[in-house]
Amino acid sequence: LSGSLPDAALAKWGRMRSLALWATHLSGTLSEAMHAMDDLQLLALQTSMLSGALPASLGALTDLKNVDISGTRLSGVLPPTVASLKKLRHLELSRTRLSGTLLPSVSALRKMKTLSLHSAALSGSLPDAALAKWGRMRSLALWATHLSGTLSEAMHAMDDLQLLALQTSMLSGALPASLGALTDLKNVDISGTRLSGVLPPTVASLKKLRHLELSRTRLSGTLLPSVSALRKMKTLSLHSAALSGSLPD
Repeated sequence: LSGSLPDAALAKWGRMRSLALWATHLSGTLSEAMHAMDDLQLLALQTSMLSGALPASLGALTDLKNVDISGTRLSGVLPPTVASLKKLRHLELSRTRLSGTLLPSVSALRKMKTLSLHSAALSGSLPDAALAKWGRMRSLALWATHLSGTLSEAMHAMDDLQLLALQTSMLSGALPASLGALTDLKNVDISGTRLSGVLPPTVASLKKLRHLELSRTRLSGTLLPSVSALRKMKTLSLHSAALSGSLPD
């Protein structure tokens, strides 16, 4: 299917709850007229040919739980009105042409379980306020972004987190000791970042960890014996990092 989304349709779809237009040839832009779809819970537009900016009226769709625009040509900045989407659980913005900073308004979204920004040109840092409030977050995929700054001790609040994918982002500084509080973690990838310092001993608490990717980082120091406590590990990648010492028995 091809063509565009007519404003007349958007304005009349006040009872629409699910709009799944992904992997279509639909093109054009998203209109401000979408504010009328205030019952909408699912907006799935991934890999369509839609382009242009995200309208500010997106913030009027306060029942939204799932938004996926990954792989589209949508561009511009994330509108500040997303702070109004208090029921949002899954936000997929990867492989778009979005740019600008990751707005602090995203930190207001307390019910978020999935945030995927990989391969988008979003920049800025991870606000402490967001990390402290994302207690339900399960998957945080920020790889191949322009996000910079450090990882805060505030991340201890994300104790439901299972996936932490930060590879090839521009994050730097030390890994916080609070990483050890995220005891549901199964996959951690910080490869290709500027993260440095030592591997905190608290990683010994990550008993569910299966995949640990630390390659091409600025980590140094010894490979702590605490890693040997991680009995469920399937992948350990340390190549091109300055870690030293011996493999613990």
